Amino acid sequence: MKHPRHRSLRPVAAAALVWTVILGAALVRGSGQAPTAPGAAPIPDEIDFNWHIRPILSENCFQCHGPDVKNNRADMRLDTAEGAYAERGGPTRPRHPIVPGNPDASEVLRRVTASNVAVRMPPQSTHKTLTPDQIALLREWIRRGAQYKPHWAFITPTRPVPPPVDASSSARVRNEVDRFVLARLQREGLFYSPEADKATLINRVSLTLTGLPPTLAEVDAFVSDTRPDAYTRLLDRLLSSPGYGEHMAAYWMNLARWADTDGFLDDHHDRLLWPWRDWVIQAFNRNMPFDRFSTWQLAGDLLPDATTEQKLATAFLRLGPRTTENGAIDEEYRVEYTVDRVNTVGTAFLGMTVGCARCHDHKYDAISHKDFYSMAAFFNNADEPGYYPPGHSTVQAGPTLLWPDKAMEAKLTAAEAVVRKQEATSDAVRTRARRHATARGDALMQRSEPELMAMLRASVAAATEAYYPLEEFAPVPDELLPNTCN
Repeated sequence: MKHPRHRSLRPVAAAALVWTVILGAALVRGSGQAPTAPGAAPIPDEIDFNWHIRPILSENCFQCHGPDVKNNRADMRLDTAEGAYAERGGPTRPRHPIVPGNPDASEVLRRVTASNVAVRMPPQSTHKTLTPDQIALLREWIRRGAQYKPHWAFITPTRPVPPPVDASSSARVRNEVDRFVLARLQREGLFYSPEADKATLINRVSLTLTGLPPTLAEVDAFVSDTRPDAYTRLLDRLLSSPGYGEHMAAYWMNLARWADTDGFLDDHHDRLLWPWRDWVIQAFNRNMPFDRFSTWQLAGDLLPDATTEQKLATAFLRLGPRTTENGAIDEEYRVEYTVDRVNTVGTAFLGMTVGCARCHDHKYDAISHKDFYSMAAFFNNADEPGYYPPGHSTVQAGPTLLWPDKAMEAKLTAAEAVVRKQEATSDAVRTRARRHATARGDALMQRSEPELMAMLRASVAAATEAYYPLEEFAPVPDELLPNTCN
């Protein structure tokens, strides 16, 4: 979320290409490439397991040889180095699925290239076959050592080293991002497009940063601005505009499953979630760091001396659907809300479809059945119902947060001051009464038992209309009892 104020950027039309190159920075650590057969896709200088190899194995192998241990075939895993390097076949005929540095001794490569369809992998029943380019990439990866990596979602991001650029292209480099773009273009055999005219440029960057086209006046002002830093000034203006926060918030709200609806049946209750929406917009406009943005939404109420804003941020976890249907089973839907939160957190913060692990170990990613419900345990103690009462009302079930405007907040503050003053007065009176009662009790205890009994009788007689003496019992005679027999 925290965007730097770039002082020189290439046309925003290349934005998608820039991010693709940055995410796959390992692809472009140099200009040379391993030799390949004529017509084949070039082998990258640096083969990254997550970027190049994991997609091949996930698509073709992990269903039977992946993280889902319970449904694993041949007790062999290819999603971990330990499983892939392990010895198979026994002492008489030892085999290894993957032998780092030796493709020809690797059973995996032998099986995916087997001419016999009964031996070839993936099985014919899956209707999947590795392409020659995929086999070549797999072979080269094994030859270079077959280095595995954890799933990319669990690797701490690091700043990649910008790739070198040859002298003929150095004039096009205006910042470090350009180096990644140029290296990727060279790898793909492509070239920079001509630089766009200023009218096109402002249209592209305005749509990218705000989702809205520029006005005619804004176009004219930018076209006529001859200052060297005109483009940087344009970027600063757009990044500081409310439209930037609104546009960026739309992407996050999609991940957070924002909707002004209950999601199941009726929409009779006002969900009153718009303060969270406004908070997200303001967070982008304030350039809030992503770690704070994340922490507040996941556990803002658990922070020491949590502020109202931090508590509001946790509405992220309550944006899911809820039911008001008569006959709905409360516990069933309460659990559904818990599962929804696990899925949402997995998508938004891990970029993974963890929902598969609700029923079984994930077949493609490193999320087990146990992992799913271990995360669900964090949300399983939420104080909210599964079934929301139907009907037209503004009653909100579950945790709620007062969100007054400034005028109402001032009135509430004044009222709270009055209450605190009255409470202080009440506490003082109660303290004096307690002391007085204690003193009187101590004085009474100094009297004799006959004196106390006499005082007690007199007190009871003065306080009641009729009474029985404490030490006597006067039953009603039988002849005075009402006759209830027929």
